[in-house]
Amino acid sequence: MTHRLYRNALLGLPLAALALAGCNQAAGTMGPAPRVTQASAPAPDTAGQVATAVAAKLNTQVGQAIEGGVQVLGAQAEGPNVVADFGVPIAGAGLTEDERAEVGPLFTDALRSGFCADDTAQTFFDLGNTLRVRFQGSDGVDLADVSLNSCSG
Repeated sequence: MTHRLYRNALLGLPLAALALAGCNQAAGTMGPAPRVTQASAPAPDTAGQVATAVAAKLNTQVGQAIEGGVQVLGAQAEGPNVVADFGVPIAGAGLTEDERAEVGPLFTDALRSGFCADDTAQTFFDLGNTLRVRFQGSDGVDLADVSLNSCSG
C-alpha cells in the first residue's frame, strides 16, 4: 500500500520540476537563458546569479500544492547550487527498507524528466549550476536527497 502511495506521489514530481524549470526566467529579469559554449564561458558570478533567481522564484511557490500533493517547502542558493526542499504526501516512517531503496532513483528520474523538459534546463547546468532537492515525507521524515548536474542520466 505505501509502495503505491509513493509511486502516486511521483506523478506530481514532473510538474514540480517543470515549475523549477521556469525559474530560469525568475521575476522576468533573466529572460531565456543563453546557450553556453566553451568559447563563451560565463562570468564567475553568472551561475550564482541564476541560482539566486531560481531559489527566489521557488520561494514564491512555498506552500502551494502541486499535482500529486507535492509542495515546495523552501529554497536557497548556495553559490551556483540551488537547494530546494519539497514535501510529498507520503509518511516516510511507514516505508520498508526495500521501498526506501527505490525512492531515491525514482525521485531522481522524475525530477530529471520534468526539469529537463524545459529547453533552458541544460543551459542551467552548462552555466555550472546544480539542482539539489531534498524530499520530506508528510511526517517530517527525510525520504530522498537528489542532486542533478545535467539532463543526461
